[in-house]
Amino acid sequence: MKFTDTHTAPSCEETTLLLSRGLDCDLSGTEVAVMYAHVAGCDACRLAMGEMATLAFAMQALNRQHEALVLDDGFTTELTNKLAAVHNEGGVTQLRQFGRHAAQDAALRDRLQRAKDQTSFIQLCVQLGQESGYRFTTADVALQLESKAANDDCLSDAQLDKVAAGGGFDGRQMLDLLNGLND
Repeated sequence: MKFTDTHTAPSCEETTLLLSRGLDCDLSGTEVAVMYAHVAGCDACRLAMGEMATLAFAMQALNRQHEALVLDDGFTTELTNKLAAVHNEGGVTQLRQFGRHAAQDAALRDRLQRAKDQTSFIQLCVQLGQESGYRFTTADVALQLESKAANDDCLSDAQLDKVAAGGGFDGRQMLDLLNGLND
């Protein structure tokens, strides 16, 4: 995929491909300009650019550490764990940003509060997050909400039990937990 038309802005997906190719120094001057123009106005792509740069740096560091070694299963496991950590950190960051966004957007809060149960709330968070340009998974949402509920002193034991069991669902309570991820 080559971009030669500077009048057509690339999508986030196309920009991600440009970012990846940019790490390999495989972009024309026009493509670099188009990529940076998009990244300058897109928080999600700016975050993706930072994550990719962090990942590239981690890969280079691992390469330096292991360049004299034969790659074995231990290397594969370590690499997989480090990649998972980078991905999970990015998802949590995006989820927290989405929580701040939801706290300020009445229509978004209203849609989230209408969820019928915890599972649909989590799926709706991911769907609405993607629609708003955020990238996180249902696992990111579930783990963070569970962790926040378990550590939140303002919820009673009965409320914590309901959250943990997924019963007695209260969309406002789940939204409060989502908003509280930034505390």
